[in-house]
Amino acid sequence: MTTVTFTARNYASEHANKIHSDETARRYGFGGALVPGVAVYSYMIEPVVSALGEAWLLRGAVSVKFLKPVYDGSEVTVRSELTGPSTMHLELYDPGQVLCAVGEASVPSAAASILLADYPLQNLPEPEARRQPLASAAPVGDVFGSLQGVLDLEKVGAAFGPTVRKPALLLALANDLVAGNVALGPWIHTESSLTHFGLLNDGEPFSLRGRVADH
Repeated sequence: MTTVTFTARNYASEHANKIHSDETARRYGFGGALVPGVAVYSYMIEPVVSALGEAWLLRGAVSVKFLKPVYDGSEVTVRSELTGPSTMHLELYDPGQVLCAVGEASVPSAAASILLADYPLQNLPEPEARRQPLASAAPVGDVFGSLQGVLDLEKVGAAFGPTVRKPALLLALANDLVAGNVALGPWIHTESSLTHFGLLNDGEPFSLRGRVADH
């Protein structure tokens, strides 16, 4: 087992999701603003990138569950263990050794596939026309409006800080896609599963698309 330590940072104190503000988080019973799940995810994949390398970045998979809150300025420890030639188990602990997140990462023997036709480009709705956060407002198979842009790593670094690795940007963008389609109040990131299909490089244009897979 290997360990790596990070100082957790709440890069989202001004974000529209007010669970990342002290006032709102304390109103819901937390000790203060929550460090975003994207940041926690970024800390967890540091040993994955080191151990599984480019193969994981190109076609790897990972699932993470966020169990307990992580607060700004706390020293968090990621423990990782290779459970096979291309599989890893991950755990993240706060300074009190409370288990805050767990994960599993792997490089599958065969690359996953996806049908681009299942994810057509759609215009984002106007803010006032976003879906309500109800299953009935987003039936399975419903296509989300899309985000488009150009990857600017300098801008990413300014937004997320130096300890958030580029692969975590994909998860941050996925959150932005949901928020652009669903009228969310304060919300908590509890779980994510990701599969890579390639690298997104600085200066490349991208489109982020989505559809409702399940409830």
